[in-house]
Amino acid sequence: MPGAARLPPLGRGRTAGWDSVRMCNGYPVGYNPAVEILTTNRWDASDYLETTEDMLAYLDEAARTGDPALLQAALGDIAKAKGMSEIARVAGVGRESLYKSLRTTGNPSFQTIAKVIDALGGQLAITSKSPAA
Repeated sequence: MPGAARLPPLGRGRTAGWDSVRMCNGYPVGYNPAVEILTTNRWDASDYLETTEDMLAYLDEAARTGDPALLQAALGDIAKAKGMSEIARVAGVGRESLYKSLRTTGNPSFQTIAKVIDALGGQLAITSKSPAA
């Protein structure tokens, strides 16, 4: 039957035939031909960061949120897009250490963050907060 689930195993490599499956309106019980399975792919920001300007704008927006975890994730996305080994080399840190630091569970030092931003061609700038609207 097209679209139907696999037949259940009976043990010793045998499977049940369609004659042993309870049917309703020509379909196995529990099968709904109106429901289609949607498959998705994991979205990865690093796939869309192509230019240095894109990367720095992305990092700037992440920094403006004030969320350190988002800033760390953005740095990881950018390092992945540009090449973790290249960023580690230019920043003067070990590649494995950089991977660990920029993971969601990592805890990068401020020095590491500053070196990575410098390696990306960016610089840190502090401005006053915008008043809440």
